[in-house]
Amino acid sequence: MKAFGFGPVTMVGYGGPFPRSSGNCFDLGSDETGHNHYYRIVNFCYENLEELFKRGIVDWPIEIQALDHRRAIIKDGRIPLEWYAKEYCSVCCPKHLIPKAQESARTSD
Repeated sequence: MKAFGFGPVTMVGYGGPFPRSSGNCFDLGSDETGHNHYYRIVNFCYENLEELFKRGIVDWPIEIQALDHRRAIIKDGRIPLEWYAKEYCSVCCPKHLIPKAQESARTSD
């Protein structure tokens, strides 16, 4: 799917060099289902995506893939891999949608 704009963004203070390993959670809107629908992005932080826009690496639309009716991941070939989060957000993403390898690593600690 194609996302065409930002929705709600959390407002926690983050800093440091880019790409950042953590940052704010956010929604992206898509109208490909026939109505404007927002998806919480679980594999990216807001600050990194905002910086990619500033650097001219990406522009709208952003490619996303829905995980369910409310959550999605960014899956855009223009974005270098090091800008993606290493894990899905465990706050925004329910346990049943977290990749098996991530869940296994967490339970073996």
